[in-house]
Amino acid sequence: MDAVASDGRSRTVDVHADHREYRVRTDRRGDAIIQAALDLRYAHEERDWVLQVLLLAGGVGLVLAGLTGAWVARRAVTPLVAALTLQRRFVADAGHELRTPLTLLSTRAQMLRRRLPDESEVDGLVTDTHQLAAILDDLLLAADPREDVARRPVDLAALLGEAVAAAEPAAHERGVQLSLTTEPATVDGYEAGLRRAGNALLDNGIRHAANTVQVVLTSTRRQARVQVADDGPGIEADVLPALFTRFAPVPADTSPDERRRYGLGLSLVSDIATRHNGTVTAHNQDSGGAVLSLTLPTGD
Repeated sequence: MDAVASDGRSRTVDVHADHREYRVRTDRRGDAIIQAALDLRYAHEERDWVLQVLLLAGGVGLVLAGLTGAWVARRAVTPLVAALTLQRRFVADAGHELRTPLTLLSTRAQMLRRRLPDESEVDGLVTDTHQLAAILDDLLLAADPREDVARRPVDLAALLGEAVAAAEPAAHERGVQLSLTTEPATVDGYEAGLRRAGNALLDNGIRHAANTVQVVLTSTRRQARVQVADDGPGIEADVLPALFTRFAPVPADTSPDERRRYGLGLSLVSDIATRHNGTVTAHNQDSGGAVLSLTLPTGD
């Protein structure tokens, strides 16, 4: 009689007896009390079976998702690996083929220096060939994944001074004036690679400048920054996002004497910056012209 609520309504309770669980429903019909009991053992067995099936399906789904993700990732990375392999093979092959004629050029320049009374220009030619040989070695090292060459302190101020001096003839030919302002700055890196980056930034500035290119080196305890600013028309909005992308579209040359451009120079600067744990950025000035900035950690 206690199983029926005081207001006469039906009542359902779960009862445990003999290690089993029953669901008991009690109703009052007039003066009679009617009870119905349901053994929950089969319901529990079915619930446990459903849970096992769900867990098994979930585990299989996770395994399949992981395998699918790995397969998709491999397919996505394969073209990148192939492109990187092709790039390294090209650099290695080109470097190997250039080494012999460059050695001959250096030898002939040294022989010419011994014979001519005025050695100033020939000395510059010999210096250029030595720098080209160093750049070639740096390219081969960058293309060889087996090499782990130790970095050395590089005087950025002296390096930029040499780069600006080497770029003077090209700037003079275009009627562009170069200016250089430096602060003492030393970074741990690869001199030939940093020289390539400086040459590429200067070449870009000279080609787009109207009258002047300003090279400014600033330094803090944590980083050194090289800024190359020109007074040209600036960088087009549609070109700026892909400026440091390999083989990015470049404006068509208007001068018949202009050498062909392949869209590689600034992408190589980006590679060199990454190799030195640095960054390279570009923006347009409000007064006109573009500024390219190479930022490198000083390690202090």
